Amino acid sequence: MSFEEILGKLLGLDNDKIPLLKGFPLDWNNLPPTWVILIAITAILFVTSFIYSGNRLVSTQKARVLLTLFRVCAFLTILAIIFEPILAIEVVEQRRSSIVILVDVSESMKKIDEYPEDEQVKKLRELLQLEQFKNYSRLDLIKTALSKTFKDTIEDLQKKWNIKAYTFGKGLKDLDLDKLNSAEARDQETAIGDAIFDALKRSKDELVNAVILFTDGQNNSGRDPLNVILENKQLQVLGVIPGIERPVYDLAIEEIKIPEYSYSGDEVIANTRLFSEGYESGNVALTVFKTKTRDESEVLSLNPDDLEKTISAADHVTKIDLSINELKFHLNKAVTISFDEEGTYHIIFKLEKKKGELSYVNNYSVKKIKILDNTIKVLLVDYRPRLEFLYLKAALQRDKTVLFHSLLLDADYDFPQEYSNPAIFDENKIKKYERFFRPLERFPETLDEYLEYDVIIFGDMNLNDLTITDPAKAISDFVRYVDEFGGGIIFIAGSRGNPETFSNTQIENILPVVPLTSYEQQSVNNDDFEFALTSGGNKSAVLRVKADDQENKRTWEEPNNFYGIRPVRWVKKVKNTKPASTTLLNVKGEGIDSELPVLVWQHYGRGRSVYVASDDFWYSLRYFKGDNPFYYVFWRQMLQWCREGKLKGSKRFYILLDNPIKEYKLGEKVTIEVKAYDENYLPLSKDQLNIDLTTPSSGKRDIILAKEKEGVFKNEYTPESPGEYKITISESDDSINETFNVV
Repeated sequence: MSFEEILGKLLGLDNDKIPLLKGFPLDWNNLPPTWVILIAITAILFVTSFIYSGNRLVSTQKARVLLTLFRVCAFLTILAIIFEPILAIEVVEQRRSSIVILVDVSESMKKIDEYPEDEQVKKLRELLQLEQFKNYSRLDLIKTALSKTFKDTIEDLQKKWNIKAYTFGKGLKDLDLDKLNSAEARDQETAIGDAIFDALKRSKDELVNAVILFTDGQNNSGRDPLNVILENKQLQVLGVIPGIERPVYDLAIEEIKIPEYSYSGDEVIANTRLFSEGYESGNVALTVFKTKTRDESEVLSLNPDDLEKTISAADHVTKIDLSINELKFHLNKAVTISFDEEGTYHIIFKLEKKKGELSYVNNYSVKKIKILDNTIKVLLVDYRPRLEFLYLKAALQRDKTVLFHSLLLDADYDFPQEYSNPAIFDENKIKKYERFFRPLERFPETLDEYLEYDVIIFGDMNLNDLTITDPAKAISDFVRYVDEFGGGIIFIAGSRGNPETFSNTQIENILPVVPLTSYEQQSVNNDDFEFALTSGGNKSAVLRVKADDQENKRTWEEPNNFYGIRPVRWVKKVKNTKPASTTLLNVKGEGIDSELPVLVWQHYGRGRSVYVASDDFWYSLRYFKGDNPFYYVFWRQMLQWCREGKLKGSKRFYILLDNPIKEYKLGEKVTIEVKAYDENYLPLSKDQLNIDLTTPSSGKRDIILAKEKEGVFKNEYTPESPGEYKITISESDDSINETFNVV
């Protein structure tokens, strides 16, 4: 074995690289001048010789010479290391670049154009070896060009470059050029930018020199092609356009914004953005339809023909006539939609079709909305019937959107606790919510019992006032009610113990404030504490008593003892608000150095927690012209806002994705996590959980999530094609689903 082979093995080189070591291409990174090296070597020889020449411990001259040589070698090795030797081997590898061929298979490629018989068309027919163009679609012409005219050219290119071919429309698919004739123009979208982006991504380990793009249309979906090309400055894009050049005509629904859910009887505002190109004048109609679905997971096809079938059986909502000239500048148009019944609805927006449009796909848009029962279920708990309790109970009792139980903890055993007034509800609602039309006998103790309510209000009470069989479990379940299931909780301060009674308990974490201890000065009395709205408070739906921002702020902050909001007379101080909390309303006045928070809230898990620092709102908000005091408006809005977490949260299964915007790039891993509970709302005890994943390319498939901890299951999935993916829980009785997009 030669020296080069031994050295190569020590350096871990492949056998084909070992010949590069011939001539020993050694270099030094820190080599001093030659005279310095000679002086250093001479010094080493002199010092080592001197040391051993006088050493009597070494008996023979031969041994002294041998030891001297060893030490000299050691010093020379250290010296060589200081000079930083470099063994430089240059390896040159040649890698073939790629050329990408993209063929458009969107529906517009079916079009058969009528060509004038001129010299240019004649030359084109000769080039394609066709006697005539009659009955040849745009895609047929491309097939002919690639399979006949340019076949030899492509074979020559394959000798120097890797040729990769794809079809594209809505997504990118591999194309075997030998089977090009099987390609069909079916896709409803032309995503040119996405096609170039995805093709480059699939060739990330190779240099793509050029993209040859066969397409007839304007990009009407996905990324902007120009931006994709500009991001890859070395890329050359050659466009081959079949058909006859003509102006682009298009009408499009660019964007629809609509709430995720609303309430029966309410009006929903859908904000649309519409666009027109190519048309100079005229009118166009925007028509809106709605259809109720029994399956919350149902996804409507976006194919215009399929949507027209759905529209034929849908309810007509409205029709709005618009000027095409307005649409040229991206018109924003608000549409009002009303719902009388709860359920899940598909809202279909249709922009009138015009002759000559590039595509009709973007003339439609579909949105889903969940309409909920406008009934809020409330539990009001207090120790004694103070005025705040009495006014609030009266407000709940007269509101047709509220079902409630009140519970006075200091009441006698046979005291009839109050509940919803059956006189203001119809028979169907009384039958559906029967338990809310009889008195509550005790405070709830289990998660199931807490989940009967959307919002629980703690008045001036002490935890010791509650008669509970198992306090630890009851409090633990209450925390879960807020944290995991989105229950709303409101704390109304009082002199008996709210909020300090919750200190050093699990409920303290839910509070948006840090209470003072019972022996510290908490209460502040003043006949003239004026309100001061924070910026967040003026925008909050809870404190909205006037439509205009400035008028709303004036109404809260400028006292009006006759027909407005009065100052509050009593406030309970806290140590401070928590970092994650938001203060909506302060008070200011004599006796306090700075503004005191009187309305503070925070998220706790899925739920919302609110602290009201005064039980004097009945006094401040009770006046207003007519029969609708500010007090009623305030509390109705408070309850609706506070229960929003519960509307989303009281389910046994929750699907969580690692990307909050729910959009992934092709090849990027998607982490799917599911939190699951059994019928008793305890963490599901299983080793694995099965979910159904509906993919755009291969339909429904089964995915197994492994147990990460009790009640939590997780797995990763790598999407195989662009498009929309839908996750459903196969073991759930509820319609639990989540979608994500791959681009």
